[in-house]
Amino acid sequence: MKAFGRALAVAGVAVVLAVGFPLNAQAAGGTFIYHTQPGNVPHVLNNPQDEQCYNVGAGEAPGPSGPP
Repeated sequence: MKAFGRALAVAGVAVVLAVGFPLNAQAAGGTFIYHTQPGNVPHVLNNPQDEQCYNVGAGEAPGPSGPP
């Protein structure tokens, strides 16, 4: 009986995860200020576009990197 309950719980979680997540990516709006190391260099990202990935790591120029 425990195995059936666990299987039911796993199936329920799978359904929630499949239905609950959005199918598209929406970026937050506004101005984002972040700093990269070394040197604590400030960068600004203004109003990121929806469904874009942005490079914000060390040595990367900020800006769209293309679709995911």
